[in-house]
Amino acid sequence: MLRIAAPLMKKRVAPYFGCCDELLLLDWDGGTLRRTCQALPADDPWHISRHLSGIGVQKVVCGGIWSFHKDWLSAQGIEVIENQRGSVEEVVRWVLRGRINMLTYRAV
Repeated sequence: MLRIAAPLMKKRVAPYFGCCDELLLLDWDGGTLRRTCQALPADDPWHISRHLSGIGVQKVVCGGIWSFHKDWLSAQGIEVIENQRGSVEEVVRWVLRGRINMLTYRAV
């Protein structure tokens, strides 16, 4: 399963990685996309980064992000798709239309 996360603020991609109130999770199993939102335990970028790593996220769609947070996420094997914006529905459409490349996912 591929797990994609998008930090949100007021149902839109958060403009800054560390400034968000909930997390959109998209789970893709190769044929079905499951969507859930969860409240974030904190608004600290390091806490959010560790949380994403801990719940098995493989890709993050976000607005702006400091390079050291991006580098840390990348070192954990999480692909960062930065400088994005839009509503929750737009993010879901991007995934469904392949704008966020599903072909890089390989089931293990």
